[in-house]
Amino acid sequence: MTDYAEFIAGTDPMSPSPSFKLSDTMVSNSICRLQWSSLPGQQFRVHSSTNSVSWAPYSGWMQATSTVTHFDIPIVTMGPRSFFRVEASVLDSSSGLAPNLRLTAQRLSTGAIRLQWPSGTGRGYRVQGSSNAKTWLPVSDWIRATSGTTTFTLPPVTVGGPYLFRVEVQP
Repeated sequence: MTDYAEFIAGTDPMSPSPSFKLSDTMVSNSICRLQWSSLPGQQFRVHSSTNSVSWAPYSGWMQATSTVTHFDIPIVTMGPRSFFRVEASVLDSSSGLAPNLRLTAQRLSTGAIRLQWPSGTGRGYRVQGSSNAKTWLPVSDWIRATSGTTTFTLPPVTVGGPYLFRVEVQP
């Protein structure tokens, strides 16, 4: 895999550990379980195909909550043969954000602003601020995520800003 693909998959390009592996198990006569290694906070989507050429999303985006993610697929006794693959979230070319990154902001009674976003355990995040959306400066140190959600509280905004915020990520 390329370094970028390893970054998206949450693996280390400097580590000779095995690459992403998908396994399947019949959990009943009517359910097939897809299972793969993950890191809490990673985001995945299952795709399906009847010919292994044209693929379409089979599931919505889901966030991993443990080191193993699974997805159950009902087995249809009649109908076309199906193939499945798993997509790790990638940056959306129009916004530059992960497809389901949901950054929430809450103004506290003190005037401070609490930011919260889904994160990958072990990844680094830094909040940047701007008053004009052109010049961005760090308003936090690098934060190493310890769970699937990261929170940062900004002090009350002073006159002159910053009023705009974004989150920067590193592997």
